[in-house]
Amino acid sequence: MPALTAGLAAASIGSQVFSAIKGGQANRANEDLLRQQEESNEAFYNNNQNFFDTNMAKSVMERARKRYEDNAKTSESKAEATGASAEQVVAEKSKNQEGYNDVVKNLAETGTRYTMGNERSYRNNLNRLLSTKMQLNQQKADSAGNAASNASGLLGSAAMLGGFGAESGATAGLSGSLGGISAQNRDKLNNMSKSA
Repeated sequence: MPALTAGLAAASIGSQVFSAIKGGQANRANEDLLRQQEESNEAFYNNNQNFFDTNMAKSVMERARKRYEDNAKTSESKAEATGASAEQVVAEKSKNQEGYNDVVKNLAETGTRYTMGNERSYRNNLNRLLSTKMQLNQQKADSAGNAASNASGLLGSAAMLGGFGAESGATAGLSGSLGGISAQNRDKLNNMSKSA
C-alpha cells in the first residue's frame, strides 16, 4: 500500500508540475504577444500624430502649391498682355491666394478629424490591452491559488495516509514533519479503519 500511495503522490505532483510549467509557458507567450501589441499601438500613435506628414496631405499640398504657382504665372501673363490695372492684378492675386488658403483650411479640418480618430483608436486599444492584462493577472492569481490549494490537499492527504496503520519510511517522516494529526485522532482513525 505505501508504494501505491507514494506512486500516486508522485504522479499527482508530476502532473501539477507539468501543468504549472505549461501554464507558465502559455502565460509568457501571451505576455509577449501583449507586449508586441502595445509596442505596435504606440508606434502607430507616435507615427500618425501629424496629418500633414501623411502622403495624402503632402500630395494635396503639392497639387495646391503647383496650381497656385501656375495661376500666378497665368495671371501675370494675362495682366501684361491685356494691360490690366494694378487693382485688377491685386484682385487676381487675392483670388488665387484665397483658393490656396481654402485648400489649406480644408486640410487642417481633415487633419483635426484624422488626429481625433487616431486618438480615439489609440485610447480604445489602450483600454482593450489593459483589460487583457488584468485578465492575465487574474488567471495568474487563480493558477497560484489553485496550485497552493492542490499542494495543500496533496500534503494533507499524504499526512492522513501516514496516520493509518504502521508508520514507516516516507509516510512516517511526512506525517511527522507536518505534525500529522494528533495522536488521539490518529488512534481513532486507525480503529475506524480496522473495524471497516
